[in-house]
Amino acid sequence: MSLKGWLPVSLLGAMVGSAVLITTGTANPGTASEPLPVGACPADAPDDGAVIDWVPFVVVDGVTYRTVYAPESALTDGQVGAVAATVKCRIAGAVNDPDFHPRTGDAAFLAPGTEVHFVLGSPASARLAVQEDGIWRRYEAVATTP
Repeated sequence: MSLKGWLPVSLLGAMVGSAVLITTGTANPGTASEPLPVGACPADAPDDGAVIDWVPFVVVDGVTYRTVYAPESALTDGQVGAVAATVKCRIAGAVNDPDFHPRTGDAAFLAPGTEVHFVLGSPASARLAVQEDGIWRRYEAVATTP
């Protein structure tokens, strides 16, 4: 299973609810032009003036999932199924390059080792679940990533 993805939005707006980018810096390893080695997580980003406001995301099998921290995104234990994937890299705080393309195992705020679960009665292509601070959060599919 794979986890990756983020969706940028310029300050002028393009896709509501995604990440906001402000950049004045240079590229870091992990961009399309300078990919990270397989299995490597991005190092802490240098302060090069770029700012990315990440949204909570995770991608499994090329599908990007997002959640909102609201009561309606909560699930019960009875709605959560088996493990679908495990987070390998936390991107927030480690990447400030707007050209970075998250890869298998990447997530915005989830710590490495966090388990991503299936939601019972839902196809994995529609939603998944992650336990955060003792609450099961529903992550909804929002986009397919390359």
